[in-house]
Order: sequence, then structure tokens, then C-alpha cells
Amino acid sequence: MIGTLTFSNINVPNAGGYFMTITYGDSDGPRTEEIRVNNGSPLDTKGTFPAGCNTRKLPITLNKTGNTISFANSGSKGITVLQIVISST
Repeated sequence: MIGTLTFSNINVPNAGGYFMTITYGDSDGPRTEEIRVNNGSPLDTKGTFPAGCNTRKLPITLNKTGNTISFANSGSKGITVLQIVISST
């Protein structure tokens, strides 16, 4: 891996399905990204991440406490994550 960004100790009201909205910004692209929740299989990111400041909303499954979300890219620079928001809708 070239680099990994990990968000740790994410807690939610109840275990189950949520959405993660990723805000990112890059001057060049498109880029690929491997995103994992709790060290599981990579999420389907719905294709590459285009250049510019954008958002992408992905469905995820979380435990009630102690979740981790990691972003990694093994072949080149990954996206520049500006923010993630976890929501029920």
C-alpha cells in the first residue's frame, strides 16, 4: 500500500445499515480507492473517483461500537478525503 487513512472507534446508535458520504478533492484524476469497513471486503465504490471536489454516498454495515473505516490505494495516489459523514438516510 502507498498509504492508508483509517477512521477508528466509530460508534452508531444501533448495529445495521447506514450510508457513508465521502467528500473528497483532487486536482487530477480519475483515481481508484479501496475502502474497507471493519477490515472486511472492499466496498463497491461505483467506479473511479473523478477529479475535482465531489461527494460519493455508499451503503455500509456497522456494528454498534468500535467500527473502523479505511481508505487505501496500492497502485498510486488515492483520493484526498476531506470528510466522511455517517447517516441513516
